[in-house]
Amino acid sequence: MDKKLIKYVLIIIAILFLIILFILLNNALSGGKSKKLSYYEIEDEMVSATYSYLKTENQFPEFGDELIVTTRMLINKGYMKELSDYTDDTENCSGEVVVNKIDDEKYNYIPSLTCRNYDTKTLSSAVIDDNLTTVGSGLYQQKGADYEYIFRGDEVNNYVVIGKNYWRIVSIDMDGNLLLVSSSLLNNNYSWDNRYNDVEKGIYGINDYETNGFKSNAYKVLNGLYDNIGKTKFVNGTVLDEELKHLMIPYNLCVGSRNNNDTDFSGKIECGKIKENQYFGLLPVNYYVEASLDPKCDSLLSKNCWNYNYISNLGYSWWTMTPNNDSTYKAYRISDKTVFISECKEPFYYRLAIKVDSRALYNSGVGTKEDPYTVVVYKY
Repeated sequence: MDKKLIKYVLIIIAILFLIILFILLNNALSGGKSKKLSYYEIEDEMVSATYSYLKTENQFPEFGDELIVTTRMLINKGYMKELSDYTDDTENCSGEVVVNKIDDEKYNYIPSLTCRNYDTKTLSSAVIDDNLTTVGSGLYQQKGADYEYIFRGDEVNNYVVIGKNYWRIVSIDMDGNLLLVSSSLLNNNYSWDNRYNDVEKGIYGINDYETNGFKSNAYKVLNGLYDNIGKTKFVNGTVLDEELKHLMIPYNLCVGSRNNNDTDFSGKIECGKIKENQYFGLLPVNYYVEASLDPKCDSLLSKNCWNYNYISNLGYSWWTMTPNNDSTYKAYRISDKTVFISECKEPFYYRLAIKVDSRALYNSGVGTKEDPYTVVVYKY
């Protein structure tokens, strides 16, 4: 054999020997333990292991059901190592992954990890930590209302991006679920309703969202959106993003009507009538008043409610969810910073309202338009 070739072979063998020796020494010095992972990486590992477990065991949940897979279960079945192998010896961790079916062959995975110095951070907890206040614009804790926290003021950091859609966080309920309203509007104008009104003897619409199977136009439009996620367009050119299905939860729409002189804006009037288990709605009109910091904003039609109010600055003319109780054919809309009472047959934009699961995972952002909140979505 050529001497040069022998020399090169020996050099390669020596290099390989040194590499193996380095690996063995490093493993010995570390006690033979696995590479340490960040908490976020452990959550990724939990989801990956859960998917492998469900696929192997063929135990995926049915639509409408929820399956909880604990880390102990995954460890016992050999899909994960002990959590102490991923973290410092002093850590005492436990966790679980919640799985639910959101569409044909599509599932949502929500990990939750608890350690001595760490808890999985949700979007709701991040928003509360960043914005809770008792003065000026920000997130206020409400008492005696149907929601626990509500954004008030004009300079609020309540932007969140889901896929390509911008939303504004309106409130957080007592369970930590977030009510969001879309920054953009559906691409077309719609009437609130366009049925013949027997009281008024004309096609003025009927301001009843849904009763005994009789559906308003608003009901028909909003109820058909879930099946058209990925197709329905906003005026800004984006479409309802598929990521919504991983985050949305059905909720009770508050469709109760109110009089012009009602002074309770806690939501009790609007929620006096509800439509259960809906994915899409419009914003009840009481939130417009509650969002204003002006102390003289004490009635629904007061122009003082324009002030210090991010909802009044959303722009365009758009329907709220709330009928006017002084008539059978009118509902409230928001336009030019204030509230109007309009005939239901009139076409205006729809600004969507949805609820996001309290367990939605925080990823990044501080809620400004330039740096909005983002969420973690696991897709398998």
